[in-house]
Amino acid sequence: MTVLLLISLKSYQARSQTISSSTGKQLQSDTSKITVPIIYIKDANAKLIERLYLLKINKQQDSIINLNKLYINEQSNIIKDFQNKVVNITNDNNKLKTEVVKQKNKSNIFIGTTVISLIVVTITLLIK
Repeated sequence: MTVLLLISLKSYQARSQTISSSTGKQLQSDTSKITVPIIYIKDANAKLIERLYLLKINKQQDSIINLNKLYINEQSNIIKDFQNKVVNITNDNNKLKTEVVKQKNKSNIFIGTTVISLIVVTITLLIK
């Protein structure tokens, strides 16, 4: 409502012969009279200033939200990479465990054959 009054006041001032500032004074033209109280003008100015600040605040909040989204994406990528590394290390550890078991079996077989060959050699030496 206030904005419409201000717009009509400006267009009225542009048409009239005597243009005065928006102080709430009565202006006269050929066809109509209009009076805009200064309170309405002050309210309209306050609302315009408030709107400008709200636009700035919205832009700042949007940039904060975008930065937070980028941060969350980066953190999720780091977590996924770390999880992949953990899985790869676990797989490598399992492979190494199986290799250790195979080497233990080979060493047990080698020790067994060595003991058996020593027993055979000692028996043959005792027999001769």
